Amino acid sequence: MSNRSVTEDPRRAAQSVWTYIPYVYVLRPPGGKHARKTDERCFIYCSQTVAGRTYRHTPWCRSICLRKVFMHEVYKVLSVADHKSTKPEVVPVQQQIPLPREGQNIASFFSSTVDEDMEDAPIKKGKGKEVRYWDKGWYFWYSRDPWAAREKISTMAMTLDHQAHWEGHKTSVNVKWSKSDPENRAEGPDAWRKVGPAPARGVPPFPDLIGETLLIPVEYPSLEPLKRRLGNVLAPTGKVLALLQGHIKTGAFLELKDRAWEKAKGPEPWILARNTLQRGREIIKKILDEDDDNQKPKGL
Repeated sequence: MSNRSVTEDPRRAAQSVWTYIPYVYVLRPPGGKHARKTDERCFIYCSQTVAGRTYRHTPWCRSICLRKVFMHEVYKVLSVADHKSTKPEVVPVQQQIPLPREGQNIASFFSSTVDEDMEDAPIKKGKGKEVRYWDKGWYFWYSRDPWAAREKISTMAMTLDHQAHWEGHKTSVNVKWSKSDPENRAEGPDAWRKVGPAPARGVPPFPDLIGETLLIPVEYPSLEPLKRRLGNVLAPTGKVLALLQGHIKTGAFLELKDRAWEKAKGPEPWILARNTLQRGREIIKKILDEDDDNQKPKGL
């Protein structure tokens, strides 16, 4: 009985040791399109008055969004193989994903010509203009229309490719609507008619908000001029520090300390103090003598 217990004790002891050792898990967050980083933040504020609600006026809305486009969203990696090299070369290629309409013609947002009635105007595309595409970096989106705010919330669940398809779908639907018979045109969708002032005919299926929405890339300013000026200002400081470091290494300060201590132990400091006191006494005596001369009565 005792032999059996002796043979089983080491095994139990080994198992109990491993059970009390804590495990360390190293978890790396996924990258690329599976990353959990925040790429867009939006701030939307809307207000309405009692009269506006009664007469179904459009609410006052302002929307601001900051969007960060990562490299994997606009670039594809291609492997280029050559018969001369055994290892293929990896080359990033930018995808041609066009920006939405508010990012193509930025000047139209600040122009006064966009205040005209856009409901009866057909969809017009700028011909001969350079098409702008998405690129990695930050983008600033601003709108003062409630429909754009609702659409922005919906597009936050879409990739850039899906957003481009959605923009193409809206354009094609509006073009088809503008070419149809005006008498048989259907009203806009319920979502737009509920936001608009009244569900009247002549409203396109998707409103043209080119003058109400803005999308611009945010580029960081270059810091080279600032660095150059700071370098010119701090250049003497660097020279002084280098000279100080050289004196410390060579022991010049220690030598200066020894000389000052030798001088302090000699008679020179006391002689200097005595001469200073004598000089000060002579000056004070001279001032008092001048005051006495001024107080004496002067004869005619």
